[in-house]
Amino acid sequence: MGKWDYRLKAVYFIAILDFVEFEEENVKDTCIEQIYLYRKNAQKKLTDKLNMIFVELPKFTKPAEELSTNTE
Repeated sequence: MGKWDYRLKAVYFIAILDFVEFEEENVKDTCIEQIYLYRKNAQKKLTDKLNMIFVELPKFTKPAEELSTNTE
């Protein structure tokens, strides 16, 4: 099999959710979830060209006065 040599731009899928999709204990307080294609056997990310970002609005509970970064 040949080496991947295409010069594709990265693609970002951004979903704004009005519900909680990821409820695992270690990500309970994180309102932005980033997902990548991952090769389980090689234990490494497959590519930086396909990225998925989920913003779970119910997890974002800071009042406007406490916002301190552009992401917030």
